[in-house]
Amino acid sequence: MNELLKAAQKRYQEAGFTNDLIFKQVLRSNPDILQDVLQLCIPGIDASSFTIAESEHEIIVSVGNKRIRLDLITRSQSGDKVVDLEMFTYDPDLPMYARYAGSMLDCELPIGALAKELPEQILLIFCTFDPMGGGDPVYRRKISLDGREDLRYTEKRIVICFSPTAIEKAPESLRPFLYLLKGAADTSDPLVRRINTAVAEVKRDGEFRRTVMDQFEKEAAIRSEGYEEGKAEMKAEAEENLKKGIRYLLNFGHNDEEILSALMSDHTLCREEAEKLLHSVKETMSSNTEN
Repeated sequence: MNELLKAAQKRYQEAGFTNDLIFKQVLRSNPDILQDVLQLCIPGIDASSFTIAESEHEIIVSVGNKRIRLDLITRSQSGDKVVDLEMFTYDPDLPMYARYAGSMLDCELPIGALAKELPEQILLIFCTFDPMGGGDPVYRRKISLDGREDLRYTEKRIVICFSPTAIEKAPESLRPFLYLLKGAADTSDPLVRRINTAVAEVKRDGEFRRTVMDQFEKEAAIRSEGYEEGKAEMKAEAEENLKKGIRYLLNFGHNDEEILSALMSDHTLCREEAEKLLHSVKETMSSNTEN
């Protein structure tokens, strides 16, 4: 078993609800859980009227064929509301992401429809970190006119970010869910128990496991390649610093043996490596002198 496969298997074993692939699969496979999450996170909404529209919804617009892949879209039966649910374990610059995702959803307005017919749009963004750095468990974006907050101004677009930060400041009903985002599930909470059961069920599905493992292996390969590139860059930088040191010693009259001795003792190079470096520096200095 190669190292990439081992890394992918370990990651799959540890993956939970906050993994975006599992997050999507759990909510797509369990409409009752999806509705309960909506009801919990959007006060006053009639979650029973929502059904899953698309999972991993890809939107393509004609200008430049720019694509965006959204986690999970759900729409009300009347079509007047659309909710986009997104899970993040890293920060993609959430304010800008929210703007872009919302704009792409707007591009799906049918031909001939008027802008005023756009549905109310709610972006629910779940994070495993504090997306704004303000130390709050919930951030809700509100748009108003500067200096005239008394006037009604709405784009019918709401963005709500949730994070496992200062959970004690959140409404009591929301706290178990926020602990779930933190990876410390409250097993006494009925919704959390159902989510954990659903996570275990989807992870037992062979086809789903193969899909996720394939992605994990690809990501592990990319990280490994990046690590090797990083090591190569560090090696090149260290070699350049050594060459600068050699030039300094040569300019101050140190002989070859003294320089070789210093390279081998202070930098744990073998004699062949030290001689190669010294030869390269002397060759470069000679070439520069001639020019």
